[in-house]
Amino acid sequence: MSKVCETSRVAFRTLAAVCAVLVLWSSGPVAIDTRLTDVTEARATGGMIALLPRAADAQMLTVVGGEPADELHLTLIDFGPDVSGRSGDDLARRLGDLMTRWAGEVKADVFGHATFSPGRPGECAVYLVGDSPELVDLRASVTEVSTQLYQLPPQHDPWVPHITAKYGVLEGELTYSGPVMFDRVRLRWAGETRDFALHPAG
Repeated sequence: MSKVCETSRVAFRTLAAVCAVLVLWSSGPVAIDTRLTDVTEARATGGMIALLPRAADAQMLTVVGGEPADELHLTLIDFGPDVSGRSGDDLARRLGDLMTRWAGEVKADVFGHATFSPGRPGECAVYLVGDSPELVDLRASVTEVSTQLYQLPPQHDPWVPHITAKYGVLEGELTYSGPVMFDRVRLRWAGETRDFALHPAG
């Protein structure tokens, strides 16, 4: 009986955690519908550090009418919708140094699909990404580099690693699940984009 009760408690905690993630993501410190009302403007004025899937994997993740393959990314750090007036040169140099020391490409797994901000202007279908210690380690290192230079705006907590496939749709349009390899880190800063290669280990 005790094992049954413990199993039930674990299942309940898991369900509660999933619900908490969805609630926090839809009503977190920087609301998705606010950040994504005008994606083009955000790309022109905002800042982020993200992982990019290798070209072949990006093609598998694209959906009709969704984000183009070269824009698919997994955000590590969001600097907010407007970084104008601040230079990203020091950050770029430090990221470049970090990438030269990094062990190699980041292997992960697309293990599910979700809809963020359902029924709101920022509604989007996303791939959920996990099963990757390297992903967690890289984000920690990138966060450390970033906080040495800037005071970061509130980041979503808990962090939910994901790749946005398409806006204005539910997750039912997504079908891919399986391995994904990230081979670059991208710094986008006030409309300028710099990519840093994650070279294969060994």
